[in-house]
Formats: sequence, C-alpha cells, structure tokens
Amino acid sequence: MRGLTGREGVALKIGMNSAVVMDPTWADKELCLPNEFPLACEIRLNNPALLLIHFGTNDYSGSFAGNMREIVEYALSEGIVPVLITKANRIEGSNYHNNVLRQLAEEYHIPVWDFDVVAETLPGRGLEQDEHHMTFNQRPVYNRAWTIYTGYGAFNLTGLMVLDTFCGM
Repeated sequence: MRGLTGREGVALKIGMNSAVVMDPTWADKELCLPNEFPLACEIRLNNPALLLIHFGTNDYSGSFAGNMREIVEYALSEGIVPVLITKANRIEGSNYHNNVLRQLAEEYHIPVWDFDVVAETLPGRGLEQDEHHMTFNQRPVYNRAWTIYTGYGAFNLTGLMVLDTFCGM
C-alpha cells in the first residue's frame, strides 16, 4: 500500500473526465513521456495492481460508455484490476452513468464499488445543496458517527473497505 496516500496522481485532476484521461494533451509535461496520456503515465510511474476508476460527474453521456470501455480495456491489457466506482449524484439527469459502470463490470467480470447504493442511505444522498458535490466535514473524525453521514466520510470509509477486500490492509 506504499504510496497510496499523500500524493496526487497524474491521472487525477479536478475537472477531468473519462475522455481526457486518455488524451496526451492533459498529461503532466514534467512527469509524463512525450505523447503519453495521463492514465498510461500514472501506470508507468506507480505500477498499481488495482486501478480505482471514478468518472461520470464531468462526462458527456454520448461518449461515456465508449470512454469507460477504453479505460477498462487499457487497464486489463496492462495486467491491472480495474475497480469501477459509481457516483452519488445524478448530474446527467438519470442513473445512466452508474448503470454503464455496472454493465461494464458485469461484462468484464471486474469489481464495482457501488457507492451509489451507499449514497442512498445518506441524508441528501451525501450531496451538497447543489446536488453535484459531496458533503464533508472540515475535520473528519472517523470515531464519530456524524462523519460517516457525509458524502466524503462515507466514500472514504467504503473506499478503505474496498481496499481491505482486495489487499487485506
């Protein structure tokens, strides 16, 4: 689990979507090779066994399924287990993006971290009033119940559970 926390990945930036992670234009010019796209750079730099994939909020529904399929196939071709993560919001107006992820997980026999199901149990689905961003506490204290009733609190806790399932933290 070395390197799991305390760093920002080169394939993880605010506002990224499933298209740009495969586009060399978005790659970190200092860390990535010429013409290397962010996901390939991330994999080369960190050699992960698992790839947690969480897109959908900033995605266009018309290209989402194809983009996600490309990401899944790339991860598998690199010998990495992709873990698809559903989202709490319905920014696209339906549950389309989450359903795409569930279908891909079933088709490729890969795990899905179905955070959408967890969000159903949270006040306001764990979302801010804008219904796009997850709620959080400035100082999360995980031995206090109120922390896990926030979007990020529940997301972080279930994320640790997912990692424990695969890696036996």
